[in-house]
Amino acid sequence: MAGLPVASSHGISRDCMNPWVALCRSLRSKNLVELRACSVAKMDELLTNPIFTTGLVLMKAALEDFFSWVDLLADWHEELHQSHLRHLGDLRTILTRADYMYARDRMRLESFSRDLVESEHLTQSCKDTSSSYASLCVVASRRHLQESIIHAM
Repeated sequence: MAGLPVASSHGISRDCMNPWVALCRSLRSKNLVELRACSVAKMDELLTNPIFTTGLVLMKAALEDFFSWVDLLADWHEELHQSHLRHLGDLRTILTRADYMYARDRMRLESFSRDLVESEHLTQSCKDTSSSYASLCVVASRRHLQESIIHAM
């Protein structure tokens, strides 16, 4: 839509940019309500004159239809706006929950990573201990064998 400002991050609602929304809001304004009351009253007054009766009856019906359409349009816009707000709330809830789940899973992953590193250290320590024990067993076994040979001679 050429010529219409684009909603940006300046806090301007996209609704304010829509010409239909502007029309609905202006049609719901106090001045229009006064205009509606005044025009209906004026037509009622003119309807008493038989010269204008037929045309004015049609005009009054058209005017009432127009204002009914305006009311429907404004109600539809309000309903759409409320639905939009509900969806925004739902989206915020979903995003908040996703952020929470991401943070929770990240903490679990970090904890698992720390446990894995600790497990690797323990595994290496066990290997070192096992290797040392095996070496001691070999040394003890050799010493025992040597002592047995010396003792047997």
